[in-house]
Amino acid sequence: MQTHIIYDQQTVLERLSQLTQEQFASRAAQYDKTASFPAENFETLFHAGLHAPAVPIKYGGLGLGHSSDLLTLWMMTRELAKVDLAFTRCWEGHTNIQVLLSANANEVQKQRWFEGIVQRGEKWAGCSGEPLSKVPGQTTGIGTTVKIVEGGYIVDGSKVFATGADGLQWAILFVSTAGTGAVRHHWSIVMT
Repeated sequence: MQTHIIYDQQTVLERLSQLTQEQFASRAAQYDKTASFPAENFETLFHAGLHAPAVPIKYGGLGLGHSSDLLTLWMMTRELAKVDLAFTRCWEGHTNIQVLLSANANEVQKQRWFEGIVQRGEKWAGCSGEPLSKVPGQTTGIGTTVKIVEGGYIVDGSKVFATGADGLQWAILFVSTAGTGAVRHHWSIVMT
């Protein structure tokens, strides 16, 4: 996989600032008015080589993340927030998942999902938020469970929120085979 642009902090930030002012700012009101996913903004980022900022360089991304240049990633987010907070929240979820995949996915998963982000512009987010009210028969505060079965997992439960869900190709769900609440101490990413 090849990165669309050669990483340089100043170049990345200048290019993003230009896109923010020339394209994203003018689209913000329409996205807000229609409550629609900012697909055109993500497409613009993809074509500018800025769609995979936290994907490691070896997989074709810019390699910004906790082990490298987190400041530039934060500055990119801040630049987007100047003109469109809703889009920025979608962007933030997308980039946070790149950081989480970098840290937690196995090599096969990284190759598969980073290729989709870098080569096809696939968009990600994390599913979070359990319903506040328990459903009949639910005995724990968090109702999503995961059970290991032959050939994989059974994930059962409800999530009530995923930023930008209607425009995503993928979402990540954090669960634990160690039971409810164990996610803080022993957790897994269930992905196929």
